[in-house]
Amino acid sequence: MYYSAVKLVVLKSAVNRTKLRKGKGVILINALEMIEFALFGLVALVGITQLVIPLWRGTPMFPLLRRERKLESELEKARQAQVEENLDRRIDEVRPARRRSSTGGRRPPQ
Repeated sequence: MYYSAVKLVVLKSAVNRTKLRKGKGVILINALEMIEFALFGLVALVGITQLVIPLWRGTPMFPLLRRERKLESELEKARQAQVEENLDRRIDEVRPARRRSSTGGRRPPQ
């Protein structure tokens, strides 16, 4: 009984909102309702991504505010630079050997 009364009140308010109204005040009210809907969506999105998913995965909450991710990306960049440096060094070691082996040990004509 109580549920149906609440449902009736909700339906009446929904019908009243959808009736055609005229005036600048109505436009303002509709704009405020759209802003309210957008903010609710934003809060729900933040709640899901920052609270629900971390709790579900067993990771710390609010990963957006953690500094670890930034430090991990800096560490990965440093590792990548080191790997590139090592590869450059190996290339420099191999290149002169290639030049010598391609001529059969002889010096190229000058």
